[in-house]
Amino acid sequence: MTRHFAPTFLFQVLDLSGNPLTALGANQFRKLGLTHLQRVILQRCSLRHVDSTAFAGLTNLVELDLSHNSLSTVPGQAFVYAPELRELKLNGNPLVRINGSPFTAATKLVRLEVANCQIIQLDVKAFTVIKSLALLFVAPFWAKSVPRRFTQPH
Repeated sequence: MTRHFAPTFLFQVLDLSGNPLTALGANQFRKLGLTHLQRVILQRCSLRHVDSTAFAGLTNLVELDLSHNSLSTVPGQAFVYAPELRELKLNGNPLVRINGSPFTAATKLVRLEVANCQIIQLDVKAFTVIKSLALLFVAPFWAKSVPRRFTQPH
């Protein structure tokens, strides 16, 4: 049974870290009536899949932490529904490559963390739409190819 929250106030932060959530389904937050969230923290939840509409309705979402899960790809399509996303943490996921255009919808992203992901390839196309990116945190740094704009001093 799906439960809807009937809040007397609007939740802005949701931290479900450590809960066994292997997937975020379609319209997950909208179905629960949690559309006013600004921060969503889902660390160590064993997430393997994020539906492309999982964040539908989260137009105020500015921070998303999906660290230490089992995501093998960046769930880029899901960011279409989070147009204000400024901070994204994907630390500790089994990401090996960031290629293609996973951040096309995350044009306001300022901080991106992909530490401890064993990344060996960062494709320049993946970052071209993120004009506001101020911090890309990748450590340890295994990448063999890196976009030039991240290796030159400002």
